[in-house]
Amino acid sequence: MPSFTEKDISAALQMVADGVSVNKAAEAYGINRSTLQGRIKGSTTPREAQKPRQKLSDVQERRLRDWILVQADLGCPVSHQQVREFASKIAVRNGFPEGVGKNWLQGFLSRNEDIKTLKGKRLDSERYHGASAELIKAFFMLLMMPAIRIVKQKNRYNVDEVGMIEGIGMNGLFLGHRDKKSVIIRQPRSRAWITILECISATGKVLRPTVIFKGKTVQQQHFPEDLDFLDDWEFSCSEKGWTSNKLALIWLRKVFIPSTQPEKKNEPRLLILDGHGSHMTEEFLWECYDNNIYLLFLPPHSSHVLQPLDVAIFGPLKRAYRRLLLDFASVADDSHIGKITFLYTYDKARREAITKSNAIAGFKATGLWPVNLAKVLMNPMVTETPSPAVTANSPAKEQDSSLLKTPRSSIQLRRALEHIPASTTQDPTVRLLFRKIGSQLDCHNFEIEKQNREITILQRENEENRPKRRKKVVYNGNAEFAKIPAIKKAREHMWRTLQPERTANRVKKLKLDDLCTQFHLNIH
Repeated sequence: MPSFTEKDISAALQMVADGVSVNKAAEAYGINRSTLQGRIKGSTTPREAQKPRQKLSDVQERRLRDWILVQADLGCPVSHQQVREFASKIAVRNGFPEGVGKNWLQGFLSRNEDIKTLKGKRLDSERYHGASAELIKAFFMLLMMPAIRIVKQKNRYNVDEVGMIEGIGMNGLFLGHRDKKSVIIRQPRSRAWITILECISATGKVLRPTVIFKGKTVQQQHFPEDLDFLDDWEFSCSEKGWTSNKLALIWLRKVFIPSTQPEKKNEPRLLILDGHGSHMTEEFLWECYDNNIYLLFLPPHSSHVLQPLDVAIFGPLKRAYRRLLLDFASVADDSHIGKITFLYTYDKARREAITKSNAIAGFKATGLWPVNLAKVLMNPMVTETPSPAVTANSPAKEQDSSLLKTPRSSIQLRRALEHIPASTTQDPTVRLLFRKIGSQLDCHNFEIEKQNREITILQRENEENRPKRRKKVVYNGNAEFAKIPAIKKAREHMWRTLQPERTANRVKKLKLDDLCTQFHLNIH
């Protein structure tokens, strides 16, 4: 490999242009005389010569570079593996089905010197209070980045999930007998957990909701007879009723991207969200990159001051939902509530709370649009300084005894070494030994997690293969979410199968036809 760079050749060519001899210019920058002479005569650079075989065009590489830098600044850096996978997907589109080679990343980094490999430093979400003035100021610096500032108001969105229970738990002030200390509230018995994904824009646009039931499949009996008010809703299930990696990706592809297409295709979009793990998968990041969507993650524990949905939407939404459920429980003969009543109640509460004016107010109150740092810093819930650095699972008094604990990862090993005098660890051999020990610990942890993941997958596959008793909703696999037409179809099939009168008539007719056949009678 040559020891000189293109910058060295450019400088040597400038020396020759200034009257210095070719030999002296080549010697000054350590360049072969023949190479420099060839450039003077017009030979192409190695990069120009390789362009016909380049799997990503210069434009594609520049866009990938810019996206990498912006995501790094936003606190969502992409790894080597993710960049390779992104590049391979682009290469496949360019007609190279094998993707990029194993050395492509090295060449990409050499062609883009403003990108370099850095050590990832995670911020423990329990270590610092997200609503501190210091972290909020740092967050607003991200909003002032050139790539983010050009995003139009109508292309700025906030998404979050809100959890509801079919029943209700509510403490408050009620009227009753003066000689009693408390009053019993009659409430629905059901406590099943349901998650709803909601998304709003800075201009007040409200995207259709995605409802996630707890379970394995969407069941037709979950829905009321009148389905018209649910026509544009999306439905799915997960094991615990929470958002999963798969559901987050499906929501991005099937709801957010098609529902928020800008007027001009090349206009960027900004999606503001919390740091949930389901938003950090390679597939999720790729879809955002491929559709010119920037992800901006809120600081940990800051949603109560920085997230529009939390500040202006979810509070009124939950209050309306509880009020409507209490009204139902106070008049219903049977206080059992299920998914049918939940859907009716949530729809009414949603119409009250998730409005255009509330969405705009949420962005304004959080200072996200118009961008206004002072608005947030005036919030009484913003603290002046971060909370003391204490890990989530260990009390502060245990910090001093960290040396007594066996390190379980390279990170814990490095933390333990910080308590050892520097003179002890200055020996290169000692440092190499600790690096190898840390590497082995990490490899061991990786294998454990890998095996745990395989066990989890096998358990889920086993659960999925168990026979199901109820009638599930059959829908197009490519659509991913269950839609109301599929639910209607499942219901119609069930009623055709189960209606007793129709079934009895069919059996009666079959018996009559059989008798007529035996005696050669024509009754038609």
